[in-house]
Amino acid sequence: MELRFIRDSQGREVDFVLVKDGKPEFAVECKRGEQSLSDNIRYFAARSGIPHFYQVHTGMKDYEVPAARARVMPVTAFAGVLGV
Repeated sequence: MELRFIRDSQGREVDFVLVKDGKPEFAVECKRGEQSLSDNIRYFAARSGIPHFYQVHTGMKDYEVPAARARVMPVTAFAGVLGV
């Protein structure tokens, strides 16, 4: 298992990608407050084979954006997904 990040030549990036057996499992973007889905997640969802994206924040909102294969969620909910 590896922990990587993704960035393109224009500086768009997502904080980290979990890679297992050479294949990306999911990507995570961390934010301080509740914000709408990151443009960078939308960009990489449209151009990569990463199956799931999470935008984790310190607020309370929790919702999915199916078109981007993404979920915007509180850090406490993300910890629950991970079983922490």
